[in-house]
Amino acid sequence: MSPGPSSQSSVGSNRTEPAHATSEPGSTELAVRALSRRSELSNDQIRRDLSHEKARDFEETRLYVRVFEIADGRAGKPVPRAVVPQIPLSSPKITRQLTTDWFASRVEVRYEACMQRLKAQQVR
Repeated sequence: MSPGPSSQSSVGSNRTEPAHATSEPGSTELAVRALSRRSELSNDQIRRDLSHEKARDFEETRLYVRVFEIADGRAGKPVPRAVVPQIPLSSPKITRQLTTDWFASRVEVRYEACMQRLKAQQVR
């Protein structure tokens, strides 16, 4: 019996089934295993931590911490933990070259302006 659509994991085929349903490592797990000597983590620890990939506590796992310690050390400075993708926006209404990064920045500017107006109203 094959698993239903709800058992499939994230895009990118890291896994096609939940971690507990298969013993075969996905591409992400294989890539992290290549760092296992430097990360000082066993394959079991890597798999266990990767099982938290969608959970809020993933950033607190030993795997996450060690991977970024290694990356920061190699770069000589802290590397970004998250980056807004630079996807070009296109539409008949858009005449300039705009990206998702530009859009996110505009949303942030508008949010901050709104919060400033709210603070000003509360002072009155």
